[in-house]
Amino acid sequence: MTYKAFSRFLEGEITMDELHTSVDDTFNNTVDSVYAPIIDHGLVGTLKYVDRFTAVGCVLITDRYLTLDATGRFSKRENSAGSTMHVATQDQNTEYGHWTAKDNLLVLQLDNGESIEHQYTKYDCSVMLSGYIYQRI
Repeated sequence: MTYKAFSRFLEGEITMDELHTSVDDTFNNTVDSVYAPIIDHGLVGTLKYVDRFTAVGCVLITDRYLTLDATGRFSKRENSAGSTMHVATQDQNTEYGHWTAKDNLLVLQLDNGESIEHQYTKYDCSVMLSGYIYQRI
């Protein structure tokens, strides 16, 4: 609650409901600013990296997706496909968590407690994460 709002209430300028709204807004804005994640809004969106492995008689392609949202949540998943009888198309489970980014360091804190760090550099259509180029999609 602000002193100004309380003074206005005592002077009869605002009602008790308006005073409560002022208290709620002050509290919510304070909590939001204190607990807001430190994120680089230039990273928000979906990034895709394609990893290709080729050997005699075998090709394995893995698409890696990383989606970073503006609230500080993320999801990451991989899809793999191969050209031999031993590797079929395979979707791996999607993982979720919270992300922060500051001073070109992206930190992914998975919901399972694991933490992953990437140095990053932003470009117009891509982002380099720990030496790998992810395309914005």
